[in-house]
Amino acid sequence: MSLAQVALVLAGNGLLAGLCLGLAFRVWRLRWDLAETTRQLDQWYDMAALSLSQTSYQLKQEQLQALIWQQKYGRLKRGYQQTRQLLALIGLVQRLLLYRAAISAKSPHRTRR
Repeated sequence: MSLAQVALVLAGNGLLAGLCLGLAFRVWRLRWDLAETTRQLDQWYDMAALSLSQTSYQLKQEQLQALIWQQKYGRLKRGYQQTRQLLALIGLVQRLLLYRAAISAKSPHRTRR
């Protein structure tokens, strides 16, 4: 083999080694980028899950508060209705007593004391 042929083979091997080294570096870089992207996605997922759990907690608190207000309003409404019924009953009793007094006043069979 001549010196030129040896130099050509070494240059070819060097070129092939350089290509392999460049390809290996590119694969390493892609794996590193993939790991970084996965890490970011995991962080975003964790933040989204935390935000969702906080939102869920807030919704549960708001639902509980709404239920409490609904029960209070229901009690107030029932109390208001019962008070109106009681006032109507008192008004009816008053009218009956007035009617009875008016009848008694007009009755000729009253006894004097």
